[in-house]
Amino acid sequence: MTTSDLTSTLRRRFRPVLLGTDNFGGDAGTVASDIGLDAAGSTTILDHAVEVGSTVFDTADIYAQGATERIVADWRSAHPDADVLIQTKAGSSTTSRFHRPRARGTFGTLGSA
Repeated sequence: MTTSDLTSTLRRRFRPVLLGTDNFGGDAGTVASDIGLDAAGSTTILDHAVEVGSTVFDTADIYAQGATERIVADWRSAHPDADVLIQTKAGSSTTSRFHRPRARGTFGTLGSA
């Protein structure tokens, strides 16, 4: 595959717009009943994003104390054939000793699909 072929494939697969999920299940590091979207509202938005052509969801293990990744993972489990890329971030430390366990936790939550 040439660089040109790869570029063409990526352009077809990924849209320039991604869906940020930081308010799913709460808001960033906060979980409370009056902050952010609950799982049902979040799922509705994920469904609609796919319907309109979004193929990238952005999340992080620190959003809503992990609730956001769990909501995205549950949606992914219910839609195994959805053509989406889930990108995530792990924590806020700069030490690899900190990142390895956080990354393992993220992979455990989101799976490797």
